[in-house]
Amino acid sequence: KSQTFQIGPAGRQQMYITPAGWARFGLRVLDKYDNKYWLDPFQHQQNWYRAFHGTGRACSTDFKDLNGTLDQQYAPVDAVANIYCKEFSKARVHVYGEGVYCSPNPKFV
Repeated sequence: KSQTFQIGPAGRQQMYITPAGWARFGLRVLDKYDNKYWLDPFQHQQNWYRAFHGTGRACSTDFKDLNGTLDQQYAPVDAVANIYCKEFSKARVHVYGEGVYCSPNPKFV
């Protein structure tokens, strides 16, 4: 079940909705920085904002220099690997112009 939290600096907090039933990926940043307060979920007012970048509609055209074949079943996972190894791809379908789209609400990605 999804939960909601208020995160961010005082006076500029935003609602965060946890992604129930989604695969989540993170960056390995432990012990790389002096301060770790921003890693404690929802416990510090200087916490980073969280956003969702949808990969559920990923297809072979989203991958630059794809080596091998793409199994559509695993395209969302391959998309995350592609983002890590190469870069974000601009949205194929865009409402507000070209760019990388993220949302604080998982229903919109």
